[in-house]
Amino acid sequence: MTSSLVKGIDMGSSPEFSTPAVVLSIPLFVVLILDPLLGKRMYDRLEQRRDHDDRALKRSYWRIIGLEWSFVAIVALIIAVSPGARFSQIGLALPTKWFDAAALPLSSSALAGMAFGLLVVGAAGWLVARKARTSGVRFGDGYLKLQRANLETFKGILPRTADERRLAVAVSVTAGICEELVYRGFLIGFGVGVFGLDPYVAGGLAVLFFGLAHLYQGWLGTVRVTLVGIILTGLYLGTGSLVVPILLHAVMDIVSLVFAPRFLRTDRPIAHDKTAQTVEAS
Repeated sequence: MTSSLVKGIDMGSSPEFSTPAVVLSIPLFVVLILDPLLGKRMYDRLEQRRDHDDRALKRSYWRIIGLEWSFVAIVALIIAVSPGARFSQIGLALPTKWFDAAALPLSSSALAGMAFGLLVVGAAGWLVARKARTSGVRFGDGYLKLQRANLETFKGILPRTADERRLAVAVSVTAGICEELVYRGFLIGFGVGVFGLDPYVAGGLAVLFFGLAHLYQGWLGTVRVTLVGIILTGLYLGTGSLVVPILLHAVMDIVSLVFAPRFLRTDRPIAHDKTAQTVEAS
C-alpha cells in the first residue's frame, strides 16, 4: 500500500478499509458506475414533464438531495466500520496550508498525466470553438450568447420561479458537500487504501467518475465539468483538505443554477436570435 497519499493530507499512512467496508462499498460503486445512464434518463424525463408539471423540477431537486446524502451516509458507515481509516484521511479536515507545491507530481507517470490533462483542455477548447461556429457566435461580440449556449446543456434543471431558485441553492450546497466527499475524498482514499494506487492516478479516475456523472449535459458539458473536477482535485491534493473544493463547488453551482440564468435572461424567449434557434434545434 502507498505509505501516504500526498504530503499535507492527513495520511501518515493510507486509510485501511476493513472487509465489511469493502463489501459496503460495492453497491456504492455500482450506483456510481450506472449514474451516467440513470442521470440521463432522469434528466430526459424531467425535460418532458416540466412544461406541464409545475412540481417536476422540485421533485427532481429533492430526489438529487436525498440520493447524494445517502451516498454520504454510506461513506460515513464505511469509515465507521474501518478502524484503520479516519474522516480526516478523506479530506474532512481544515487545510494545513493553502497549497503545497512540494506535493505536485514530478514522476514520469505524473507528468504523463499532466500532459493528458493538457490534451483534455485542448479538446475542450476545440469543442467550445466548434460549438461557437455552429451556433453562429463570434467571440468578439458573442460571449454572452456562448454562455447561454453553455447553459442550454443543462437547461432542464434550471429554476424558473423563486421557490425553485431557493431549492436550487440547497441542491448546490448539497452537491458541493456530497460530491466532493464522494468523488474527491472517498474515491481517492479508497483507490490508494484498497488498490494501492498512486494518489494522482486515483485522482484521475475519480475525475473520470465525476465527469461521466454529468453526461446528461452532453459531451460539451461533460468536458467542462471534467475540467472543473481536475481543478478541484488539484486543490484537494494541494491543500490537504476538502474545505476549499467544497466551497468553490457550491459557489460555482449556485452561480450556474441561480445567478447566471437570471443575468443572461435565459428564461426569456429570444425573437429573431439565430444562436438561440440553432441551439434549441440541436
